[in-house]
Amino acid sequence: MKKILVFLLAAFLVSCSTVKENGSQKLINQRLTNLDKLIYTSPGDVLDSLNRIDNMILNAENKNYSKLIRKISYEFLNGKSEPDSSILIKADLFRAKEDTYNYTRALLFNGISMFNSNRNDSTAYILIRDAENLYNRNGIKDYNLGGTLNLYMGRIYRARGKREEAAKSIQKSIEMSIKAANKITLFNGRLEMFWIYFGQKQYSDALAQLIYFADETDLPPFLFYNMNHALYYYHTAKTDYTIAVEYLRKTMNVAQKAKLDVNYSQLHYLVAANFKRQGNLDSTLHYSKLSVAAIKDSISINSHFYYKYLADQYSDRENYKEAWENYRKAYSIYIKAFTKFSQERVTEIERKYDIKSKEAIIKSLKNQRTILIFILILATILSLATVYILMRLLKRHHRKAVLAVKDKVHFKQDNRRLWITSEICKTTSFVLPQLIDSVYKEALRCRRVSSETFDSLNSVIDQANLMTRSALASITSREEFMEMYSHLPNMERLTDYEKLIYILSEDGFTNQEIGDFLNTTQSSIRSLKGRIHKKIQQNDDTSDTNS
Repeated sequence: MKKILVFLLAAFLVSCSTVKENGSQKLINQRLTNLDKLIYTSPGDVLDSLNRIDNMILNAENKNYSKLIRKISYEFLNGKSEPDSSILIKADLFRAKEDTYNYTRALLFNGISMFNSNRNDSTAYILIRDAENLYNRNGIKDYNLGGTLNLYMGRIYRARGKREEAAKSIQKSIEMSIKAANKITLFNGRLEMFWIYFGQKQYSDALAQLIYFADETDLPPFLFYNMNHALYYYHTAKTDYTIAVEYLRKTMNVAQKAKLDVNYSQLHYLVAANFKRQGNLDSTLHYSKLSVAAIKDSISINSHFYYKYLADQYSDRENYKEAWENYRKAYSIYIKAFTKFSQERVTEIERKYDIKSKEAIIKSLKNQRTILIFILILATILSLATVYILMRLLKRHHRKAVLAVKDKVHFKQDNRRLWITSEICKTTSFVLPQLIDSVYKEALRCRRVSSETFDSLNSVIDQANLMTRSALASITSREEFMEMYSHLPNMERLTDYEKLIYILSEDGFTNQEIGDFLNTTQSSIRSLKGRIHKKIQQNDDTSDTNS
């Protein structure tokens, strides 16, 4: 009884803790939903709140939702993806719950992370395009989401050199951002339009996009940074190098004041390049040194370039010792950077495409293919063997069938011969004893009168022949005869005796055999056959004339 009470108490405590945990997860989800509404207006406050929420114990659903809100907020606050952009949102969790809105956002910001990491990543384009299709197909009315989606579709098209498609997408982004009163996406779109016009050397239209920044004071620092950077390229293209350098300095001031994570080495290099165009070699060397000094990652993919540029400046001044030292560093960094880059790309590709599992699947498929090929070969051999055996059986059966048909024909013929022979023998069997008896009686009488003997014997013989013919003729009137020989033509024109001769001849009996059966000579049989032939031929000629 005590054990049962302990068990029930433990079950009660577990159920209470489960209910409490479920209740806390619902509260966390509600807090995340409230923060979701502020990501476009107060992204910094949202990130601070998420830092506190992430310290709590979150279930998989809330953890994924928190990650989505963090990515969106970081993007709007800093104009770029989180540093660790390889951690993607599990979009399938939203799809499983049939949450189309968040599923669309997850696809979009996963694609944005990949695009910001590598502008030529085809997977980024696929994810953002799928998000666009979901947005349009489901009629989602979030202009903030639509503006961001079209902004990045435009960036992808511009990276691929499709300027017309890029301009259309960016224009859609600007229109939706105006409707949503979203200045961040709006001015990002203005900057993208600047670069589209700038690439086509439509400098007036490009500058017109930057005029919109004039009255703005509350934009995020990264937008002012990008604006001054754009003005630097504009004045460089117009060969106003002095003004271009001033905008570069403004760019660096904005970055330093806002503590933006930017490439200072590149900025110093651009200043140095402009001073070189103006022929100011001292300032060129000074900023070239600053570009090298500002390098954070000595084995980054572009670091070798700044060392090489500084070496070029020393070489122009004939300071070959410093030039050689910087060329050596540039070469060393180049080798290390591209080795690291290659390793990182291999690791990224393996992680992204899960190469090991794909190789295991390929190996499994190869094994399955080998087994399948073996089964197909075996099945083919069995099929051929079966066909061969069936053909042999069919040929054997055919031969048996042909032999059976021949045997049947021979049997019918033999049966007819036996029947006619039997009937003749049965019919004439009584004649010979009677004839012998008559001849015997006449022989007794020959003792008395010899002259009459000859006449009497002749009379007996004629009488026997007449009786034989009469008996044989009766065979043709029987039902068996009509059934067996109904197939022979022109039988109605013959006499009963002629019918017998005709039938015996058709069944293969010789004239000698027919004469023996009918108690007559071969010459008589031949003459009768000639008469029979004429009758049958005459009937055939008559039929041809009538037709």
